[in-house]
Amino acid sequence: MEIKKVNDCKKNNTNEVITLLQSFNTLKNKKRLKIINEKEELIYELIKSSLETLNEREYDVIINTYIDNIDNNFNYGIQYNLRLSRSTYYRVKESALNKISDFLPDTLFDVS
Repeated sequence: MEIKKVNDCKKNNTNEVITLLQSFNTLKNKKRLKIINEKEELIYELIKSSLETLNEREYDVIINTYIDNIDNNFNYGIQYNLRLSRSTYYRVKESALNKISDFLPDTLFDVS
């Protein structure tokens, strides 16, 4: 029972991390235009710092999958462009999302 709760919590955090990563470009543009509020700037800086904790392969997967995916490429297209096998792509992506989730403060994921 306890293991399931931990896994469910991790899955929810992963979904929230993906949402944050997908909003990163918007936050970056707002910062560039100087129309970003304090809360958004804090989230921007946290995401930016979390990306710096990734190794090169993890960084490339996250950037191409969630941040710079303007053409809405599917996972297999990104795998091909990065020259990764399917299993390696998913393993690296999961590892990167877990690192980002662990880096970000839990208060960022509180819904209350």
